[in-house]
Amino acid sequence: SDDQALQEILVNNPMDGEIQVSFQRSPSYFYGAKLEGKFNQVIIAKDKQSNNIIGLGTRSIKPVYVNGKVTEIGYLSNLRISKTYRGKTILARGYQYLRKLHQDKKTPVYLTTIVEDNIKALRLLTSSRTTLPTYHDTGQYCTMAVNLFRRKKELISNSKIVRGSEKLLKEIISCMHRNGVRKQFYPFYTQEDFIFNDAILRDFDIHDFYVALKDDRVTGVLARWDQSGFKQNIVTGYRGKMKTIRPFYNLGACISGFSQSPEIGSQLKSFYVSFIAVDSDNPEIFRALLRAIYNDSIGTDYSYFLVGLHSTDPLLKVVEEYHHIKYTSRLYVVCWEDDEGFYKNLDDRIPYLEIGTL
Repeated sequence: SDDQALQEILVNNPMDGEIQVSFQRSPSYFYGAKLEGKFNQVIIAKDKQSNNIIGLGTRSIKPVYVNGKVTEIGYLSNLRISKTYRGKTILARGYQYLRKLHQDKKTPVYLTTIVEDNIKALRLLTSSRTTLPTYHDTGQYCTMAVNLFRRKKELISNSKIVRGSEKLLKEIISCMHRNGVRKQFYPFYTQEDFIFNDAILRDFDIHDFYVALKDDRVTGVLARWDQSGFKQNIVTGYRGKMKTIRPFYNLGACISGFSQSPEIGSQLKSFYVSFIAVDSDNPEIFRALLRAIYNDSIGTDYSYFLVGLHSTDPLLKVVEEYHHIKYTSRLYVVCWEDDEGFYKNLDDRIPYLEIGTL
């Protein structure tokens, strides 16, 4: 019954930054929330007099690889407070309520991301106030918006690139598992998740996998995931450096044939490059997969695709070979004092967050 009000909060409270984006969810807020985990709780704050929802946040829990073992981890997302209520006690009280929910012991810690140029949020949430958990900075998470403007030369590769199928699904999942175990926080999915995908993998089709084969063995996968049917990213404004350079960027894009920066109020016509798993992080395999999905998307309605990788991931260098706009966030492991030991025991595996579930 709160669905429409939750959608309106997202519309009216875009994420701050040099590129201001409203992450909207139509026709239902909960379609997007269910991607974030197999267990979800949406926390809301209401004005006692008007009964209007004036703030929200989501707590989700899902299985991921931690230090090589499948572990239930939390994810905190979609923190929004209406402008007229900011600077009051709502945030502190919201975290007090979150701590009560945390007593169910479903997870020791949470992951979250904060856009790097959202200075207010960074300062507030990492301030170590008594009501807040500790936000441990775990490095930079890079969202790369790759411009789709003309076909590129086919790559000569030792790998054969094919589309996903029911026949290949078992090997695809095996590839995700053996490479996921090498990464920190890589999501754990089963064959059943991809077969019965009406909730946690909404609108994903296994035929949208791109699969690298060598000697008939799957050596790498990634996928195209179009979520525009229930998640819309709307550009609401530009400020700072981006506002200054935007006219020059658009002029250069016009001359070069690139897509110009989106108009204010327009929806980003894009898809996510998801479920990236490449044996030994082999750049040639990833390069061949990325080239295939890029060329297949030329001439479609898409202007961009979005790839999300940690700044220390060696595969990021391959994405940087394409014309792109980089959108950076900080990745945090969030925990209360009782679970500091869990954070301290994390090893040095490269973090991976599935961009399609953020």
